[in-house]
Amino acid sequence: MRLVDLLERTSSGRDRDAALLAYERVTLAELDATERLVAALYATMDDPPLFKRLSLLYFAAASFSEAARRLGRPGLAPGFLLCAHPTFGPELAACASAAASVPQGSARRALEARIDRAIEPFDTAGLLDRGRRDWYPVVAADLLASAGKLGATPGEIHRMLERTGMVTAAATNQEERV
Repeated sequence: MRLVDLLERTSSGRDRDAALLAYERVTLAELDATERLVAALYATMDDPPLFKRLSLLYFAAASFSEAARRLGRPGLAPGFLLCAHPTFGPELAACASAAASVPQGSARRALEARIDRAIEPFDTAGLLDRGRRDWYPVVAADLLASAGKLGATPGEIHRMLERTGMVTAAATNQEERV
């Protein structure tokens, strides 16, 4: 979509060339972030708990980005895997790098804690709720509780959920009374 948008809004010449170079930089940065996470996941395949914890970085970025997009706030989620976000991007890179070295003992525990800290400000899906025992259904209450993380009000989240068909207006009104 970004490439189509770029081609539609620029004419040939210097403007288009500059826009294509910027597109290339962004795309390569996103591919690098993806490669780092995939490499870390491969490195930890024989350690299911760490593998699962690392995979939550992906799910945090994806669920946050999707919610931001559906709220009409795509600027909150720059880059695939939030790789261009000023805090999440560097933390994703650092966690993936640390995991690729297959840490043990206290280094592993420190990495798990760092992953959790990286996820928390972007967790709109209850990913850090250990009581879910690695089951993460899409729950409207998670988005409502995370409204502030998305710079939204609960009302805006309700309207988004209605617009996307996740809840009906009747269910939304019932939730508001509870």
